[in-house]
Amino acid sequence: MRFEQALIWGLLVSLMGCQGRRPAEISTADVEIPVHTRADSLALRVYQASGGPEVWQALPYVRFDYAVAHDGPRRLLAQHLWHRPSGRYRLEWIRQDDSLYVALFNVRTRRGQVYRNGRPLAAATNRRLLEEAYRRFVHDTFWLLLPVQLFEPGVQRFYEADSATAIYEVLRLELAHAEGLPAFRYWLYVDRQEALITQLAYPARDNPEALPARYRWEGYQTWETPFGPVRLATRKVFRYAPLIIFTDNLVFPEVLPEALFTDPLPRLGQPLPVASVR
Repeated sequence: MRFEQALIWGLLVSLMGCQGRRPAEISTADVEIPVHTRADSLALRVYQASGGPEVWQALPYVRFDYAVAHDGPRRLLAQHLWHRPSGRYRLEWIRQDDSLYVALFNVRTRRGQVYRNGRPLAAATNRRLLEEAYRRFVHDTFWLLLPVQLFEPGVQRFYEADSATAIYEVLRLELAHAEGLPAFRYWLYVDRQEALITQLAYPARDNPEALPARYRWEGYQTWETPFGPVRLATRKVFRYAPLIIFTDNLVFPEVLPEALFTDPLPRLGQPLPVASVR
């Protein structure tokens, strides 16, 4: 029980501590992926299995839910909508007081407005909750989009030949900056046939003697978007306790109404234009 509580606390602390790491953003230039080592080659295979740089460069919108089940029913924590070319973001999330908040902001400038019950928060509270919303963005997109973030600046890749088996290869990541994330070092267990992440492991930050946290990546789905197929895991199942992280209810629209980035009332519980899913 202590280990389970420590794990949950670690996830919350990682959200509280994030200050500067940003997931990759869209560029109008062609994506060039450096492939100089065996680790780079494996990382590129993982990226391509999730859609590849050409598809992810073209995708304008990503919408998903982040939820957790800890020894009980699933609990929705946040709903996300990201316009990647501009950095505009809509976050609807539930805080400790069980109230639903709406943040309309830009992940590049980190400026915007937070609302509760459709009313804007006062300046001081708004600044504090904008930081919380940004941390939520960084943390939750990490768990969804890790296969797409392998070539970000500050990410070093290493091929762990001694840990490979006939079933999987192992890619080790070392992050120069990991504010808001569970660790600086990760091991990705990659299926040899499909190049999909099957497990993610990382060491405990504050307890070197503890077992590394290990999650099975399950529930892979493929979405047929207007720009090509995208494949991602929707469940991350913790190995040592009844804990599941859900990153699901994904939608990759081509066009959405502007009101989704201006309306202060909750909207993401309603259907959006969807790409087909199989």
